[in-house]
Amino acid sequence: MSDQPPRDSSRPPPLPAAPLQYAAPPSGYELPPASKAQRVFDTVAGPNVRLLDNLVQLGCVVEGGGVGVVVGLLIRKTPGDPFPLVAGGLIGVIAALAVSGVVIGIVRGFGIGRR
Repeated sequence: MSDQPPRDSSRPPPLPAAPLQYAAPPSGYELPPASKAQRVFDTVAGPNVRLLDNLVQLGCVVEGGGVGVVVGLLIRKTPGDPFPLVAGGLIGVIAALAVSGVVIGIVRGFGIGRR
């Protein structure tokens, strides 16, 4: 008799944990500095880790959403109808996000071209 409770027959038994095998990098291999990785992120695609860029984009998105809500308020026909405000806010946020991303990309592209 075993001290273990009966196991659910619908599930397979757990696999034993295998030790992880790590391979050492080849001799002479150097990790690229962070600036090389950031250059790829700036020119191709990837995350932006620059605080100033992210704060500029956040400000643009917040202002774009506010402008969109104001435009929705101005064009709504029925008082009390929230749809134009919500739609205007979403359109403003999306437009500001796209425009600010393009502007930051252009500015960073010129910065890389100067180096």
